[in-house]
Amino acid sequence: MGDDEIQRIREEIIKFFVDKSHEPFQPFAAYCKHLDSIWVLVKDCSVTEKRVNDILTILEDNYPEIEEEKCVGFVIEYACSFCLKHGLLPQQSVQLSAVLDAVAQYSPKDTAYMDNIIRPLLKKYSLDSVTIDFN
Repeated sequence: MGDDEIQRIREEIIKFFVDKSHEPFQPFAAYCKHLDSIWVLVKDCSVTEKRVNDILTILEDNYPEIEEEKCVGFVIEYACSFCLKHGLLPQQSVQLSAVLDAVAQYSPKDTAYMDNIIRPLLKKYSLDSVTIDFN
């Protein structure tokens, strides 16, 4: 391979990486079929999982700039079976707020997490009216 060929390959590699636009992180709510979990994350950061109960896990920023903004997301595990058990039909799209209502009814002792952490977080990042598609 000659110097001209090496230079051409080098230029193509540089062009490939330079031309790629990198989208900034966007807060999201999504269903992972393989884990049967609903994931909500509002910040791209390293997190610690804090188990609230057998369904709900809070995701906390390991290095929050403001302590009050430590919660950056949550996971609802066993989402599809949980929804079926609580009268929500996962074969259709389900409002995330309806799933949260069912979680609050399932574990009333954890209502403070819902009212003081999760619902305000969703509202702040305009995820409070998100629909979860289980397909």
